[in-house]
Amino acid sequence: MENVALVCLSINHPWSNSSSATVNRELSALSKVFTVAVRNEKAEANPCQNVQQIALDNERVRYLTEDQEQRLFAAMGDNDQLKSIVSVALHTGMAEGL
Repeated sequence: MENVALVCLSINHPWSNSSSATVNRELSALSKVFTVAVRNEKAEANPCQNVQQIALDNERVRYLTEDQEQRLFAAMGDNDQLKSIVSVALHTGMAEGL
């Protein structure tokens, strides 16, 4: 059981090049292995059970290219009010739902 705990702890070493999402997936897979082992009486406990997954920051900031912005405005036709709203949204970083 000692080696099992070492494996669980070694997943997130500071010198690891793995992303947080990769570490979470590996932890989940390892935890599942131990859950099955406990169910089949091959292990006494799941040492990964109380290990908290890493919080993920999957937010991605994306901007329109100049070409995309021109095509967007062209698609709005002659609707000046809509163009004004979209222009403010594009140039102030307005997010969806705000």
